[in-house]
Formats: sequence, C-alpha cells, structure tokens
Amino acid sequence: MTKDRARFAIGIDLGTTNSALAFAPLIGEGTPEVLLVPQWEGLASLTEKPTLPSFLYLPEEAVAAHLRGEEVGAGQWIVGLFARKKASEAPGRVVHSAKSWLCHHAADRSAPFLPWGSTVLAREQKISPVRASALILNYLRGIWNSRFAQAGFAFDDQDITVTVPASFDAAAQRLTITAAEEAGFPGDVRLLEEPQAAFYCWLESHDPARELWQRPDNGDAGLRHVLVIDIGGGTSDFSIFEVRLNEQTPDPDIRRVAVSEHTLLGGDNIDLAVAHCLEPRLAGAGGRLSGPQWDQLVAACRHLKEHALAATGPPDERFVVALAGRGSGMVGGSQAATVMRAEIERCNGNPAIFPMMSQQAISTAAAMRIRAARPQPFSCATRPQVSANNFSCNRSARADPCREPARRHRCGRPGRSVRLRRSSSPGRIPRRHRLCACGPESRWLSQQRSG
Repeated sequence: MTKDRARFAIGIDLGTTNSALAFAPLIGEGTPEVLLVPQWEGLASLTEKPTLPSFLYLPEEAVAAHLRGEEVGAGQWIVGLFARKKASEAPGRVVHSAKSWLCHHAADRSAPFLPWGSTVLAREQKISPVRASALILNYLRGIWNSRFAQAGFAFDDQDITVTVPASFDAAAQRLTITAAEEAGFPGDVRLLEEPQAAFYCWLESHDPARELWQRPDNGDAGLRHVLVIDIGGGTSDFSIFEVRLNEQTPDPDIRRVAVSEHTLLGGDNIDLAVAHCLEPRLAGAGGRLSGPQWDQLVAACRHLKEHALAATGPPDERFVVALAGRGSGMVGGSQAATVMRAEIERCNGNPAIFPMMSQQAISTAAAMRIRAARPQPFSCATRPQVSANNFSCNRSARADPCREPARRHRCGRPGRSVRLRRSSSPGRIPRRHRLCACGPESRWLSQQRSG
C-alpha cells in the first residue's frame, strides 16, 4: 500500500545514541541520500551533520534567552550536538538513551522521569521516554519539511519507515508507534527491524551469488545462513537469515529464522566499563567520585571510546581523560587520568572482528528496501509478520512480561523477570530473561552515587 502523493521513501533510524534519516525517490532509479541535519553545535554556531545525537537539553533561562531569537524559546528542549556536549556540563538537564527505556518493563515509559535521577529539574519539567523519542522524531520531521515541504513534498505525504531493534517486544513497538504519532507522523508508519535493514544494505552493496555461494558449505549447496550482529548504543541483536537460491529470479529467497533474546547491552555499557576502569585513578584507591563527577566521567568516556575506536593504533597508545574542577578553584581542582588503547579495546571486546556498518547505512537501507518492496505497515497489536518481496519470517509471537513477584537482581536493584514465548517453538516453551545490571539498570546504579 503506497500513498498516491508519495514521492520519496523515508527511512529513519531512531537510535539510542544517534539518529539518522535517509530518503530515496519512489519514481525512477535515483540514488538514496542521507539528510544532513542542521543542529546547534554551541551557543553561537550551527552545523549540519548526517546524524543527530539522541540527546535533549533543557536550557537554563539565560541560555534559552540567548537562543530565543533563533526560534528556541524557554521550556523547549534542544536536540543534537549541543545537548550531547551539555551531558558532561549539566547532566541534570540532559536526557539521553531514552530508547533503552522503551523496552524496560519495570518502568512506566509514559511517565515523566527523565533526566533520570535529576534533582535540577522539577517533576513537571521532566519528560517520559516516549516524549523524548517523539521530540527527536519531530525534530527530523521539521528538518525535512523546512527543506522539502514548499516544493510539494511534505513529510506526512511520504512513505515512512522507522527501524527498531529486532528484539523489541510488542509493547516497545507500540510505544515507538506512539512516539511517532506524538511527533506528528502519519498513522501508516512502518517498523523495520534493524538487523534486517543492515542485511538489506549488505545485499545492495554485495553480490550474494559470489559472496555466499562460492564459500564452502557442508549442507545444501543452494542454502546459506547469515548471522547479522547489530550492537547499538543500548541494545544488541543477533539475527540469523536463511538465504536460498531462487531459479525464477536473480534475487535469493531470504527468511529470518532466529532472533536473540532481548539484551540491554550496548555502547552505553562500554562507556560505563571504561568509566569504572578510570574511577580509581581519578578518585584514588578506594575513593569514589561524586554524582556530578561520575556523570562527567561517563560523558568523557563516551567521547574517548568513539575517538579511540574510530581508528587503529598500537596497544600502548595513551589517552588522557580530564574532569573539570568545581567552584572558584576549577583549574586547581581538575583531575586527569591516562588510559591505554588496549584497556579501551578490552572493555569493547575486539572491534576488528566484524565489519562495521554506519547508522546512515541503516536508515538508507530502510528507505531503499521500502522503495523496492513496500510491505504492509506493521501492526503493533501482536507480533508483526515480516514480509517484503522474497523476505519472510517464521516467528509470529513476541515477548510478554509476566506479572511475577519482584525479585532482587545481582545488581542489588529489585526488578522483574520476563517470560518469552515463541509461537513457532515446539510446545511454546517459555524462556526467561533477567533485566539486570545493564542499560537503564546500570544508569540507575550510577545515579545512586549522587544520593
């Protein structure tokens, strides 16, 4: 089902750390493009980037007054690079990793509690994970309309797809749709699993016949299995695809046969691991940083991780992490520590094992595949059937939270277990996944430092 007025297929990767938008024309064979997103880089500078950091900053009155002439008034959240920068300077005013909360069943995702643990903002100033996601999506919608609406290509008239983790359950999918609706998106938005989008991107840039069938395989000569590993900012997905030769078409038949359990583990946890490694060097043996210092350290480790892993180097390459002092003795009270590349890579695992794919590639693949396949929109009332051209999925049920008594995790925080049922599994065998010290749980532990 395609809109009569649609001229573009738009793919949006709503990420934990960064978001991106790409588009491809529905008529002709035009090349897909990534939308450059204007955003504040500082109080006096605007820039355009292919990704939008999924950070939101509620400015102080003085900052809001400075930006008010630029259509950013008091009470409005600033999205993007400037908000990310403020995460280390004013963490109590910055929302980040909101996407991780969408799948956190122990929390009311529609309640205003972000920034988590903030004592700076009053309750009425805080926002919910759904609202935070809606603000990011609305920002991207506004950027599109500012560029294309006057030319007759309004955002709401296009075919729109939003990618989500493959392990998102039905509740998290519904909340994503709710956020899109709150952002002003039309009601026929599609959801596409992120590993599926990544596999589409790989297929667009590779020759499956050469890449897959020339490799030795002990089984069926016309059958291959592909494992797609998607490690994001807050979640990790592992999806297995079955690829079979099709005699009628040059494109192979593709079927998603398995998805990992939901894992709240991603880049945020690497930041925390590096921060835990550096804390004793900054605070001294047995010492602990204050809450604001810890937030500043985690933000610095996020920047350090991205800088260090963007290129290769010797294991003994050294990086310096500095924390600014507070009050009148800011220079004298500053702290610094050194960490080696080998330590960062140990926290991250081995970053050179698997080929990497950019966030822009995920959103681009979503736009390209929707242009070619145009599947039916997902229904979030139940687990959607995934089908697009030669692509199919054999799993039709999704995770459902069970109302079990609260139990204490090894991280020390009370929480709930989640029972997973798969309709395609023999006898609907339940599996359990413990929401433990990772993702929002780890951030909850971090906030306890501030008391």
